[in-house]
Amino acid sequence: MPPDIETPPPGEIDASTEISQLVRPPRRRGAGVVSVFMENKLALVGVILIVLIILFCFVGPLVYHSNQIASNLSISNDAPGPGHPLGTDNVGYDELGRLMKGGQSSLEIGFAAAILAGLFGVLWGAVSGFFGGIIDTIMMRIVDALLSIPVLFVLLLMAAIIKVNQLNLTLAVAFFAWLVPARLIRGETLTLRTREYVQAVKGMGGGASRSIFLHLIPNAIGTIVVNITFQVADAILALAALGYLGFGIPPPAANWGAMLSQGVTYIYAGEWWLIYPVGALIVLTVMAFNFVGDALRDAFDVRLQRR
Repeated sequence: MPPDIETPPPGEIDASTEISQLVRPPRRRGAGVVSVFMENKLALVGVILIVLIILFCFVGPLVYHSNQIASNLSISNDAPGPGHPLGTDNVGYDELGRLMKGGQSSLEIGFAAAILAGLFGVLWGAVSGFFGGIIDTIMMRIVDALLSIPVLFVLLLMAAIIKVNQLNLTLAVAFFAWLVPARLIRGETLTLRTREYVQAVKGMGGGASRSIFLHLIPNAIGTIVVNITFQVADAILALAALGYLGFGIPPPAANWGAMLSQGVTYIYAGEWWLIYPVGALIVLTVMAFNFVGDALRDAFDVRLQRR
């Protein structure tokens, strides 16, 4: 007879093995996300546009050289021609080089503000949803109070009080952008905290930080990624609005909103090169990030992965 095999009683099964099996995502989940994303043609268009815009803004100046520091009033508002493919602006800056320089600041602020807002909003929402009770009530009332404030009005007020530079604009935009991810992650956490693996961690004496950082936030990664994608588009739009209203980065720095604001003053003079190129770049950039965000939201939807 074969030797007896000792089987542990049902209550003594290795809890750590059970937890690892519970929190481990399906093996094909990553492939399913990529598959659903690649099937979305608008998503591919959005990715191509984002790559082209990033190359235009950051690699373009290495190929196309222009003076974006010293103005030259003798060639102000020149039409597109040899030496200036998109003409010059009202102080003689090359418009094509200006678009590249303005795109750098717009994209840098957009990405930085979205990441900062996402990180803080995710942490705030996860803590609020995990603890619940009076802590959740207080934290969410703070979010509701801030959401009730007109964002553009406060941004204009802050821009008028503080010194406007790239860092301050990033912090100002991120200050209000974290509210939406905080509410989204709080809702995700309220659902996830009742799952078996979270309860098992509590039963084994695991602390709140372990549950939040190792189990709740990783399992809400889909919502986080999608929201950050939309946050980039919103931050670029907010920066463009501030620049259009005259509160952008001061010259010789550039941003697309300020360029559009200056170009509109010449709309009746027929100087189209001051308006349409920068306007098209703003629209295409925001549209591209929205395409990618919509596709990521569909890709992380489990129901679409199982079709």
